[in-house]
Amino acid sequence: ARETLVGLSGNPVTDELSLIQAFYETGESSAYAGFKSMPNRHQKLSTLLRRDDLQVITLIRRDLASTIASFITAVDTGSWRREGEQHANTFVFGGEYEKRVRGHLTYLLRSLRVLNNIPGAIRLIFEDLCDPHYRHAQLDDYFGRPVALINPRTPLSGADYVENWDAFVRFIRSSIRDSQRR
Repeated sequence: ARETLVGLSGNPVTDELSLIQAFYETGESSAYAGFKSMPNRHQKLSTLLRRDDLQVITLIRRDLASTIASFITAVDTGSWRREGEQHANTFVFGGEYEKRVRGHLTYLLRSLRVLNNIPGAIRLIFEDLCDPHYRHAQLDDYFGRPVALINPRTPLSGADYVENWDAFVRFIRSSIRDSQRR
């Protein structure tokens, strides 16, 4: 049975839609709120996306190989926290990682298909946000002011996590080509 939470709103919070509704009932005077998520976490994503009172802002990373390397490192270390620092934890890509890489890649490609097809979304690219001079007119218009990271840093490359980075990237590119043939 799914656990029901009764938050500040006094109403049950059982899924993402009731969480958003609870926020609006207790924070309706707020100018905006942000909910960080991924498409696979929503049982009723299409219902959520049909709401007129929500603006979806997608954030994707162009560098899928670095994203996957980061996922593997996070799972292996038990920490998803990143402060832009280089990690001491590295791994050598090989047979035992192939299934994990394919799983992460499948997840990312499915998520990207969903995110790229959300109508009316403001679409951001992580690598672009890391440029101190980058501006996104649609995002600035939505918030009514210039929006930028306070202290943007160059994104870490998966080469910092994977000791045989070239083999890792070749495997991912090959896996993408294989998935496109299906």
